[in-house]
Amino acid sequence: GFPMFMVECVKCVAITLLVCHWMASVWVIMESRVRSSRFHLHSPDDVPMSWLSALSGAKGDACMPSAEEDFGCVYLLAYYWAVTTLTTVGYGDITPQNKEEYGVAVVSMLLVGYTWAFIVGTVVSILSNLDPAEEEYKRSLDDLGELAKRRGLPNELQVRLRSFMHETRHFAQMNRQRALVQRCLSAGLQREIADLSAEVRGVV
Repeated sequence: GFPMFMVECVKCVAITLLVCHWMASVWVIMESRVRSSRFHLHSPDDVPMSWLSALSGAKGDACMPSAEEDFGCVYLLAYYWAVTTLTTVGYGDITPQNKEEYGVAVVSMLLVGYTWAFIVGTVVSILSNLDPAEEEYKRSLDDLGELAKRRGLPNELQVRLRSFMHETRHFAQMNRQRALVQRCLSAGLQREIADLSAEVRGVV
């Protein structure tokens, strides 16, 4: 099967894409210039300005053909806003322009703040657990160094202790694997593993 860290990475990517899609869809709806399946870049005098008309007025129409004819381009612009909001980059070129859009922006920032915190926390957890054996080995070396310092061991002995731990580090992984087999698997499965693997033959 796939390693669990890959599953978690795919989950984070899927959550990010889905949340941005929802935000972009709501942002397009809030543009409120959809008339007969067309977007209007210029707001009439009696209609509040929208994020799309403000963007077009400040930077020009980024779509080809124009945003009035290209829904996909408008969605892409909204998705861009969603990504910059979710990741807290916030370039500031797409901003709310009326009361309704400010309300949507506030709710979006509150919700995606927690979402982004979850994603970042998950990624940090994945990175810190990619090689638990290596992390345990480093902690053991730190503990050994602290022991040597407290007991005032001579440098020559400290070098030999570290060398021993370095040379036998693979045995610690073998012991963890044996403990895993004994703790989690049935006697029948343990016998099958013992028959197929010389490394764990001593388990049963």
